[in-house]
Amino acid sequence: MAKTIKFNLILDGKPVRTIEELQENFCIDDILEFYHKGLLQKWLRVRGYENYLKKVEAISKDKSAIIEMIKIFGLEKSEKEIREAVYSLEFWEVRKIEIEEWYKKELKIKKIIADYHNGYDVLKANILENKKDMPFMKSAAREIFDKYFEIFKVNFLEFFNEMKNSAPHILFAMMMQKQYRESELFSAQHKNQLFNLIPQPMNEGKIQKHQEDTNYTWKKITSKMVMIKNINNSSGKVKLKGEGQEYIPQKAVNIIFKKGFEFYSYSSSDFVEFAEVSINNLPSPYKTFSGDTEKYWKDLEPKGSKFMILKMESGNFIRNAGKSGEELNADNINKNFTILDGIDYKSNSDSDLLIYMEV
Repeated sequence: MAKTIKFNLILDGKPVRTIEELQENFCIDDILEFYHKGLLQKWLRVRGYENYLKKVEAISKDKSAIIEMIKIFGLEKSEKEIREAVYSLEFWEVRKIEIEEWYKKELKIKKIIADYHNGYDVLKANILENKKDMPFMKSAAREIFDKYFEIFKVNFLEFFNEMKNSAPHILFAMMMQKQYRESELFSAQHKNQLFNLIPQPMNEGKIQKHQEDTNYTWKKITSKMVMIKNINNSSGKVKLKGEGQEYIPQKAVNIIFKKGFEFYSYSSSDFVEFAEVSINNLPSPYKTFSGDTEKYWKDLEPKGSKFMILKMESGNFIRNAGKSGEELNADNINKNFTILDGIDYKSNSDSDLLIYMEV
């Protein structure tokens, strides 16, 4: 016959082998724990306390269990002591339930926060993946404001620095939307950095040099589109002419002549340096215009459509379509990302380029 393995109960930190030791070290919390786990019943069985076991197994598993066990094990407790013990037990049971509920709520909150951060990270990844899709950028900008603006505000600098190098269109899309402009997150410094991200459609070739004494006569140097880079005016007589207009050296540097230029000098040390240039169309979503409007307003884009002006050159003017009396110059426009309702444009230059986007 197999030998029964006996074990001790640990009540109030002390090993218990007999009913007497159980009575001496009776601890409500420990007894209830062993009772609910079935260890108390097993201990009574292996120790041979069958009478006690029958009484314990007959207890209804409710809040009166501890009262019944106090009676079963013959503890000398007054009614007041019993009530206090039961009250303490009930208090800690309620407290335990509250803690469990709080823990469940905490886990739920943590999951909500984790889902929130994960959603923001997924959206950022989608922005990087679709960085050339401007309609998606506009939609993503709205979603960030509607769903993730609190985390976006905290991480704005990190977001800006990452996107300006990897997906600048999302930043332009944000500048199109009123809520971002009113948030004032984009400081003058950020706008300046964003302005510098506007692509340049002009390609410059190698700098060429023409040095000659033309003896007070005009000489055609080239018929190609060029940008004047530098002029040496030793004689004090140097002039350039292009597209029917003459320029003194101080005014000619950085001028673009679409149809080439003529050179006028009176010293063998007089020279002009220039580079051939070509203007490429910018890819969508950028829109461009260049042309001499002969000092008249040109209806460039219709009223009823919104456009964000990215860049224009000095000496030209722009306004909301049909808005008489309005005349915005380069200082008003550049680095401000002005939104216009339609575009009227006025320029006296064939080469100056206006760059904008449709909102």
